[in-house]
Amino acid sequence: DSVVSICVIEHVGPRHYREYFKKARSSLVKEEGIFAMQCIFACDESARMDPWTEKHIFPNGILPTLHQIEEAVQGIFHIVDQEFFREDNVKTFVAWRENLVRHRDEIVGKYGLRYYRKYKYYLSLYVAGFDSGRINVGQFVFSPIQHPDYKPIRL
Repeated sequence: DSVVSICVIEHVGPRHYREYFKKARSSLVKEEGIFAMQCIFACDESARMDPWTEKHIFPNGILPTLHQIEEAVQGIFHIVDQEFFREDNVKTFVAWRENLVRHRDEIVGKYGLRYYRKYKYYLSLYVAGFDSGRINVGQFVFSPIQHPDYKPIRL
């Protein structure tokens, strides 16, 4: 009835976006099925993935743009709902960074100073990216049919 994808498309690459959505579509048993996808996306082409993050954190990772997602689903899915959580992710990445800093000695002891610095820098980059609006996080609901009676769940 449903397929869920959390932070996968960032590792698929633009050449394979349509294939990714076709695979999700073929995995739905029912025509009225739902494909829910959460991802971090770039708000414009220039924010797709910074070279440092690509090299050290997400090798070969590419943040899709909204336009690329909309283009890739054409003829495969209808976009039934979408929500964006940029402000929430600023808070999340700040909390993750604060937790990393709070446990510095333990992390350095277990993984080394280089690892600690790398992840502190990565979390700081993403705080800045979300805070500036260059990147965002979204949850999308797709379906092969329009779903005029779809009622999103709002927390």
